[in-house]
Amino acid sequence: KQPFRAAPISSGRLFVMGEEVRAVNLARAETRACITKALVKLTQEKALSSISVTELCQAAGVSRMAFYRNYDSKEEVFTARLEEVIADYARVTEPLLKAGTLWYDVGHLSTCFEFFKNNAALMNCLFRCGFTGLLVKSISDFLIGRYGNGTPEGNYILTAFAGSLCACYPLWAKRGFKESPRQMAELLGRFYTAIPSASN
Repeated sequence: KQPFRAAPISSGRLFVMGEEVRAVNLARAETRACITKALVKLTQEKALSSISVTELCQAAGVSRMAFYRNYDSKEEVFTARLEEVIADYARVTEPLLKAGTLWYDVGHLSTCFEFFKNNAALMNCLFRCGFTGLLVKSISDFLIGRYGNGTPEGNYILTAFAGSLCACYPLWAKRGFKESPRQMAELLGRFYTAIPSASN
């Protein structure tokens, strides 16, 4: 099998949103991307428990030292990537938050399903490897942190909402994402319009 390779780092200076990204950070990001992609691919062929770190490193084209500089375990590869995806989602939906839209607004839900679809390989891997609980907790923690009102009732509602989002994904994926993210958002949004806001 050919190892996964990221694009070579340019010798020039790279700026993102006005901030310089140093080569060492780019190299680390490339290493993590190769490891994540390789692990997702390997779990399509065998159980996570059957994949050794050595095998993963060979598939990713990195050394064991490089792996352990970035992760403590194979499982951390998933948690780290999920944190990155949620951070991206938080950034993309910041304008919706500033506009005062509710957590079950079609705009939020549509963006959520777009993220699910765009990260389908990771999502499928999380479900396949038994990390559904991690996914639900990550989403519920984000929702509570952003929209929670500090009450148990609000936390229960947002946690149930996170669970319903995750529960819809396997069927949606199995159907080949036949419905658009917007259609999924409108469908799921019907069940929450009558619920008092967990932010109030």
